[in-house]
Amino acid sequence: MIQAISFDFWDTIAIDDSDEEKRKEYGLPSKRKFRESRLFLSLQKKQPHISLTDIQTAIQKCDLEFKNIWTSEMKTWTVKERLSRTFQILGVPSSPSIELIEEFESLEVDTPPDPIPGVLEVLHDLKSQYKLGIISDTIYTPGRGLRKILDAWGALELFDSLVFSDEIGASKPSQVVFQKTIEDFEIEPNTLLHVGDREEKDIFGAQRFGSKSALCLASQKRIDPRKSQANFHFDNYSQFIHLLEKNI
Repeated sequence: MIQAISFDFWDTIAIDDSDEEKRKEYGLPSKRKFRESRLFLSLQKKQPHISLTDIQTAIQKCDLEFKNIWTSEMKTWTVKERLSRTFQILGVPSSPSIELIEEFESLEVDTPPDPIPGVLEVLHDLKSQYKLGIISDTIYTPGRGLRKILDAWGALELFDSLVFSDEIGASKPSQVVFQKTIEDFEIEPNTLLHVGDREEKDIFGAQRFGSKSALCLASQKRIDPRKSQANFHFDNYSQFIHLLEKNI
């Protein structure tokens, strides 16, 4: 019997990069262009030999390294670690300033993404019957930023457990994140359902831990659902509670 449900954040609760259209409407540069230009300006005075092209190349290289660590070691670098590595690639001997780090971290808080249609209503409905949590890997926005986004949506109070990779030092499919979740809930692994959009991280991660899983296709379709090992999948949150009751 399911006692608790945990959700991934990006493309499971929030539509990843839905903030980019808002930035365009507000006359703001894309997040990538902002990071490139802001890094260029921060280094221009003391490192005038570094071009914008150098910075773009260094960020791309750092992004590839980040993804490799994320996949192979099940960890996500903090923004400070990402910027420090970018500085190393560029041959800059100093460390990134606190102000620069905070600017990078706050982009998606200042101009937040949209929730997936119907998800907030479903969370409110589920709250009366289940304990709810989030297990999210953090890319640029740290856990404290994701809390602010949830709070702005009026959803933060719905969750009994919040497990973010930058705070726990591990990312899905590490069993560490699922263990922390069931400890917060005070339940057994087989009474947890985890919902996410990535087969390897969310579905396999939960099932290896002995939990149930559901594949969210409401924002991104990363895999043919017929090939998924999830207990069920859904395209729209209007289907979620019905499929949960039918399949679990």
